[in-house]
Amino acid sequence: MTMHLKPILRYQLRDYLTSGAVLFLVNVLLVAGVFIGLISFGPSDTEISLSSYGFTCAIFLFVFGIVVPRQSMRIGVQLGVCRRTTFLGSLLSTAIAALALAAAGELLLTLLQVMTASLPNLYVGDLYAMLYQDMAALTPGQHLISLLFSACLMLCCWTAGCFFTFLFWRLNKIGCVIAGISIPVVLNGVPFLLYYYSRPLAPLVSFLNLLATRAAASPWFAMGLFLVVGGIIALICWLLIRNANIRGTSLK
Repeated sequence: MTMHLKPILRYQLRDYLTSGAVLFLVNVLLVAGVFIGLISFGPSDTEISLSSYGFTCAIFLFVFGIVVPRQSMRIGVQLGVCRRTTFLGSLLSTAIAALALAAAGELLLTLLQVMTASLPNLYVGDLYAMLYQDMAALTPGQHLISLLFSACLMLCCWTAGCFFTFLFWRLNKIGCVIAGISIPVVLNGVPFLLYYYSRPLAPLVSFLNLLATRAAASPWFAMGLFLVVGGIIALICWLLIRNANIRGTSLK
């Protein structure tokens, strides 16, 4: 298994890290443009959040979860690698890519905080600082927590994308149409039901409120929640794919 896992990791990490590097450079250019504009024309008291970087990376891995695992499964079958090894390789490569993207974001945040240290009215923070530190400067330990927080969020988003691609892979044409209609209905209908039928659904509403409150109060609880949700979705993905009819694809 280890012998087969290495080429799968190498193959997938190349795509993840190359695309992630381009994404990071684009974000650097955007942040540089925003800073130049704020320093030149902005108000004297400004707070800047780099939470958009974390959300961008999460969306990036969500899209990769939709696109990459299906192709990786097909190539793994063609190379004689079992689907379990290929799926584990996808999880590991995604975790490494998420950590790399989160570390790059923390380095960018640290650099910006150093550059703006002489500007007392300009505050820079990321999603973690915005949620838990009130945009205050982060210590090295808090930077590490912020890195793990962003990586867990990205990994959870990847499993969500993976679920959608494997779900539609297993369904027939009619099932894909039904699922495509049902997904937006569920996403819009569940909040409606929770709001207008809060009394009969009181235990569920209370449980969700408890999770949200604890996640908002503790980054460690939020990270654990991301990992638990991502782990459940990953297990569902494996159940969907383990008996799927997978055909090989052409190598380029």
